Amino acid sequence: MNRILCLLILCLSVTSLRAASYCQFYPHWKNCAASESLMQIEKMIAAHEQDKNQLAFAFDWDGTLYNEQIPLKNNPTQKRSGQSTWRRWAADQIQFKNAQHLFPFLRPHHDKKNDQQLWAENLRVGDDLVESKLANYALSSDLKTFTTIATLPAGMRVADYIVGVNQYLNDYPVEKNAYQSVFDIFQRLQNKGFTPWIITGSNPYFVATVLHRVNQRLAFNVMPQCTNYIDAILHQQRVFRYAHFMQVCHIAGNAAEVNSKGQFSWEYDRRFVLNSKSAIVDKQGKWLAAQYIARHSSPIFFYAGNSDGDAAIISALLMGKTGQSNSAAMFVNPEGKLLTAILNTNCQHAACITVKGVGNEI
Repeated sequence: MNRILCLLILCLSVTSLRAASYCQFYPHWKNCAASESLMQIEKMIAAHEQDKNQLAFAFDWDGTLYNEQIPLKNNPTQKRSGQSTWRRWAADQIQFKNAQHLFPFLRPHHDKKNDQQLWAENLRVGDDLVESKLANYALSSDLKTFTTIATLPAGMRVADYIVGVNQYLNDYPVEKNAYQSVFDIFQRLQNKGFTPWIITGSNPYFVATVLHRVNQRLAFNVMPQCTNYIDAILHQQRVFRYAHFMQVCHIAGNAAEVNSKGQFSWEYDRRFVLNSKSAIVDKQGKWLAAQYIARHSSPIFFYAGNSDGDAAIISALLMGKTGQSNSAAMFVNPEGKLLTAILNTNCQHAACITVKGVGNEI
């Protein structure tokens, strides 16, 4: 009996030591040593580490890495995504601080050239439209919604957009909205040598600028080539170059093409959705983006998401459509019927990691 007890204690001690050896890489996990999810992450890393130079991983943004229920500063009962709060902030800058460089195509085209209030209201209505907040009107499809989101900044210099988002973050700090426990996992995978990507419905220039602030304020070093590029633009050390951004940032999202003047155009950038006229980077379009990444970078072996917008890419991954064996998916505060169905079916024979309670640290 005593021998069995001693063996049990020894096994528990070895398990604790193993957990302690990797818990240093997850500083924002209060119960790291007891986390089954982190143990699964470490096993997955070990299983693929020998192929790390040929593999990529990808995370969703809103609701996975970053809060998508952010209270508006002037109306805290209303909660919006990061991009929405940025547009509301920009509307206030236009109306009350005469910000002439933000969302210029929404400026009223009549004799009252400086009608800042109407200009700002145009942006607020546009934001309500794409966020489905208008009571009597809605866009007819996801395609129209996301292409409208992408082209709202048409005519705006990308450098001005990046500077504007950077200023917005002074009022909507990343300290309150970044899911640092999930960033720990992202950082761990990146540090192990896997190629990082973000696949998001948001504008990649918005996400890159927020990432820059996350690294700056929260002591992460996520996608440093991208955030160093953003830093150089913010400090006017280099001119924005569209091709350079796409090469270094590894963010697949919904944005407009950029013209030769460095301005957002009216044309939706379809590079990540195989030039499909009916797809955007969401739902099935995220799976198309994963195929783009496999052709131009490395195949994805691990994906983290939170909602039905991630269901298509997670399902394809777990069914082996990426061509990678033993692929895995992480469900962060999972919600939606499609994700629930995947958890109840596909995950019986595949590596599924569920992380709940993310955001409680905010």
